[in-house]
Amino acid sequence: METTINCQLMRYLEEHQLISDRQYGFRQRRSAGDLLAYLTHRWSEAIEGKGEALAVSLDVAKAFDRVWHKALLSKLPSYGLPEKLCEWISSFLEGRSIKVVVDGACSDPKPINAGVPQGCVLSPTLFLLHINDMLKISNIHCFADDSTGDAL
Repeated sequence: METTINCQLMRYLEEHQLISDRQYGFRQRRSAGDLLAYLTHRWSEAIEGKGEALAVSLDVAKAFDRVWHKALLSKLPSYGLPEKLCEWISSFLEGRSIKVVVDGACSDPKPINAGVPQGCVLSPTLFLLHINDMLKISNIHCFADDSTGDAL
């Protein structure tokens, strides 16, 4: 079910051009090589024209673990997603907990209020939606959670 939902969600987001063109990760027909070629061309033109280019690269540690559920869920309706789908995604994320086992002793469960589940098909798409608004208002280009900004 998760795979079907993810395929339909990504198709909807792509058809309606709701994911920033500055995001190259987790998308069909886009690759890290495409982003590198684009940025190299952009910076080369800036250096030829102005004699300089400034770029900053950022890799957010454990970015998938930092997706704040409440913020992500509040953004979903703005993409025009059906209420039932938003509710399903909320159910998918909320109510999760973690236990730690050491030498056979198990801790009490602790609620998880952030992060998208590692290894789940839907997680990359949810991550894209979480950071999408940042890309739309900035000059940052991303491949998944690796970001590069420039001032040209």
